[in-house]
Amino acid sequence: MAALRVYLLYRPPHDLPHAGGGKRGGMTTQEWHRILCAAAAWSVFNAAYVTYLAFGPKVLEDHGQSAIAAAGIISIGSWIMIFSGAACGQIVDRFGGRNTVLAVCMGGAIAALLLLSLPGAGFGASMLFGLIVMAPTGVIMVMAGQAMRPQVRAFGMSKLFSIYYATLLVTPPVAGAILDATNKAQGPI
Repeated sequence: MAALRVYLLYRPPHDLPHAGGGKRGGMTTQEWHRILCAAAAWSVFNAAYVTYLAFGPKVLEDHGQSAIAAAGIISIGSWIMIFSGAACGQIVDRFGGRNTVLAVCMGGAIAALLLLSLPGAGFGASMLFGLIVMAPTGVIMVMAGQAMRPQVRAFGMSKLFSIYYATLLVTPPVAGAILDATNKAQGPI
């Protein structure tokens, strides 16, 4: 149903540059720098999310929650982010201020992860994580797409996702090594 609605109702914006035709060329130095920064941001953002999902329940278990309750509390953030990501994108589209939004969300990430370490604060930490921390997913990806000319965007995004997948490949072993070294579930967080 959604695909049919997009097919029938979608109209591209009039102010987009035409990607076809013209000289293709390679990515400029500035585009390389931008896409590497975007790849780092997207990769670290998602690595942190995976680490939160993997080790957050264990932190709550260390505070006395049952395994089921801890997993349920941590999953709240993921359920909320489904809506907060869309809302954040709408807010930035309508009012701008993407850098302010990103700074607020990063501050929220620090607060949520510190809050998670406090006994009895897991629910609040998970709510904050879902509402604020994960909200800028779309904003980050749009910035990645805007970092390049349309003619090289597919190539540049392939580099972004290569870095992203490489980062997510090493994240679990690094987080596990931190857990082993600290012997505390809060260590990887």
